[in-house]
Amino acid sequence: MKNIIRLFLFILFSVISSNVYAQDGTGSLPKGGLGPPSGPLSMDGWHLKSQPIVANDKHEVGKIIYAITIDSAGKLLSVKVIEQTISDELAKICEIELRKMFFIRNRYNTSTSPTFSGKITFVFKVN
Repeated sequence: MKNIIRLFLFILFSVISSNVYAQDGTGSLPKGGLGPPSGPLSMDGWHLKSQPIVANDKHEVGKIIYAITIDSAGKLLSVKVIEQTISDELAKICEIELRKMFFIRNRYNTSTSPTFSGKITFVFKVN
């Protein structure tokens, strides 16, 4: 029953916008909690095709925030670290995963802008 309630709450909270994706040391949602409700991307009119999974083999705790720019087709143009409390090694893994992500325009995004800027955040927790 607890799993059903958790699943329901996760789906419900997934609809609410959030800018963070929390991961435990294994790269999955933290045990003992649902973690933040939505995805790591904070960019109006865009979402990710799927949530990133980052292997955190050393069980680090911390976060990294990137400023990113994409083009109108969702291609990643630039990545810049704006805050980092994790090791450079884990940051490199995050950036590799970031470059694999697919950015998808929301159906309500009718902007004709040639580029879009936003932030993407990875938070690591170990329970």
